Amino acid sequence: MKKTLELTKGQDLIQVTRCAGPLTVRPADGNEVILRGEAVSWAEIEGGYEFTCQSGLDLRVPDSIRLVIQEVHGPVIIKGLQNPLDIQTIHGNTILKNAAGGKIQTVHGGLLAKQIQDDLELGLISGDLSFKHVDGIQVRECHGNVSGSYADGDVTVDHSLGDITLRRVSGTVTLRKILNDVILRDIEGIVDVQAEGDVILRGLYDEGKNTLSAAHDVILHWPKGDPLSVSGQGRQINNRLDWDEFEEKDGVFSGRIGKNGPHLEINAGGRVVFKSGRLESWGDDDFNFDFDFEFDLGRDFGRDFEAFGQRMAGLGEQIAGQVSRKMADLSSQLEGQFKAMRKRE
Repeated sequence: MKKTLELTKGQDLIQVTRCAGPLTVRPADGNEVILRGEAVSWAEIEGGYEFTCQSGLDLRVPDSIRLVIQEVHGPVIIKGLQNPLDIQTIHGNTILKNAAGGKIQTVHGGLLAKQIQDDLELGLISGDLSFKHVDGIQVRECHGNVSGSYADGDVTVDHSLGDITLRRVSGTVTLRKILNDVILRDIEGIVDVQAEGDVILRGLYDEGKNTLSAAHDVILHWPKGDPLSVSGQGRQINNRLDWDEFEEKDGVFSGRIGKNGPHLEINAGGRVVFKSGRLESWGDDDFNFDFDFEFDLGRDFGRDFEAFGQRMAGLGEQIAGQVSRKMADLSSQLEGQFKAMRKRE
């Protein structure tokens, strides 16, 4: 079924109260709402329209509308909207692209976000989270891996069961209760990390106090001659940097290269490794997920949406697989370097 609804002056709200299948929301020209789906009902409410659907629903809307989603039982794609999102619960993998930020309370699946204007506030993500070219992002809890790059604002993760990899963050990075490994590269703001695994850092620019706490190893890759000061403790100190000043006794250390650089406070339950040089680069294509799921919803709407649901259902496995392979490759690389260091010692 296809239906066109006209938005009158002052109507800018689209509310999806319940959708029992896949949901797509994309921009359309003009001031119309074009809907396609089966078993769809709608009603005019204050400010716009409310929709419920017993199967999949495809909405084409003006890009300036306010989108409110209460509950979706299926995968979701939202693209090209200018106003902040207000989403309660999604039972499925979710893609946001070229959209405003906003709030998402719960996603029972993975979440991909790309080209997001304004801050994005996330509650529970039960799968993996991947983001690229966003403003700020705040995550209360993620049960999978978190990978992100090119964030113009702050990145905060309060709790994560998986690994975290962040690259090129312009704001601060705050990571609390991270139960696995953390890899950070090219961070311009203050860093505060608490992890149960290893912490690996390359590229830090803020001259304030930064904190790295790890139950296992802390590994710092630092360009030769760049200003830096450190203090802290670890079970074993492996030093491969040329310091202007460095003292270490019984695992407690402090050191300095140059003046006016970042300060790192390090607390490691395992080794503290200072290395000169660069961590192997993860290029833009290393997490090359398909943000551009497009479907020509033709006459056989039900079959088209079924194919869409199947493709989205496999998205979480795709994210997890690529992230896991990258982490395994990096772990093998670092372990080989540690073995070589121990032999030289």
